Amino acid sequence: MCESINFALFSLKCTIYQILTEDNESLNQNIVLLQNFSDPQGDKEEFFCCAWTRDIDDKAQKSLQSFMNIDDSNGLNESRLGSYPASRNNDIPSNQQLLAIAGKRGVIRILCPSLASCPVSLSGHGQSINEIRFHPKHPLLLFSFSKDHTIRLWNIATRVLVCIFGGAEGHRSEVLHGDVSLSGNLLLSAGMDHTIKVWRLDSPSLGKAIQESFAYRAKDNPIPYPTILQHFPEFSSREVHGNYIDCARWYGSFVISKSCENKVTFWRPGTLDQEHLGSACENEHNSKSSMVKIGRQNFVDNLWLPKVMQKVDGKPGDICGVPTEHKVSVIHQIKAPGCDLWYIRFDLDLRNRRLALGTGTGPSKIYVWDLNQLQNAFSLTPQVLNVNYSSFRNAATESGLPLTHGAIRHIRFANNGKILIGVGDNGIIVRFDIK
Repeated sequence: MCESINFALFSLKCTIYQILTEDNESLNQNIVLLQNFSDPQGDKEEFFCCAWTRDIDDKAQKSLQSFMNIDDSNGLNESRLGSYPASRNNDIPSNQQLLAIAGKRGVIRILCPSLASCPVSLSGHGQSINEIRFHPKHPLLLFSFSKDHTIRLWNIATRVLVCIFGGAEGHRSEVLHGDVSLSGNLLLSAGMDHTIKVWRLDSPSLGKAIQESFAYRAKDNPIPYPTILQHFPEFSSREVHGNYIDCARWYGSFVISKSCENKVTFWRPGTLDQEHLGSACENEHNSKSSMVKIGRQNFVDNLWLPKVMQKVDGKPGDICGVPTEHKVSVIHQIKAPGCDLWYIRFDLDLRNRRLALGTGTGPSKIYVWDLNQLQNAFSLTPQVLNVNYSSFRNAATESGLPLTHGAIRHIRFANNGKILIGVGDNGIIVRFDIK
């Protein structure tokens, strides 16, 4: 049986395509249209982002329990939150692939392509949604990044808004992009305020709220779910970029981000000295030293995260005081000519071995960097994939520029890392087979 790869595009409608592999290509087609969804609001809605997930039902229990096994603030290591709730929302079809889409109206639609249905709609954002991303360890937890300056965590099974990230020390403008670390412990957000923030997801209060969200049923409870408000990120910095930050991804304990500056930046929150301090705290976890205990609590995913607030007298505090200054360590920057247009997204393959980025100005092309060669970072040159417009040789855009100068807005690798899909202005869809 031949393997098929599906992907979705969005604008006024959400369109789902199938990528044909070498074994099942036919009629000289390598991309086939499968389905098309339109919003009930018609042309009033415009979709900006999408994300795939799967309701794995039985396996979700082990996934969530693993996610909940965290140390609390007192250093206790116990399973405080009980077992995964057995009850489920029947609106979510079990063992089906799901697609979340969102955009201009700030409403998240959960689609089930196999049943051609929209079982769940989530509303809560005050303005448009720029990005959505599912939790890497639990497929029913969804993060949305919005123009209303906040990030929200949803439980799509029970339609519960679990947590709002933003407020006092949140973003001051649109949140354009974000990512969740593979461990599920850290949330990354980037926005129009030139700021990148890191939020913790492994706190006992948030873990308990996630657990309780699976047991909540709005029909049986007249009281709204008590959504958590998280005002203070663990890390915040404006030192990396001087313009809109339209894409940021975790790369292990490092961050890869870009702005409208013709370059992609590899950096790490904090200083390199803090990395060694955090490692020492991990190695000496049995020590009775208070310094080590404080270090262990702030050392997450090989990152040293300082106290959220600093009291005026210099002693660390979590609630009152002034924000702690956060420093960054820029490791390397790679040049990306023609990428000075904002809202251009790069992508990493599943194994973090390749980085791909489309151009925004000039002739349409896609850069692909081999991250296995980071030992030669200072001489790292990308593979350049030129977009072939042979079928549109005489076409032109509304501005009068040739079609060959359209921006490549989004890039996605297939899970096997061998197929690359790019979409751009004027409805262009391109496929490259990477060798």
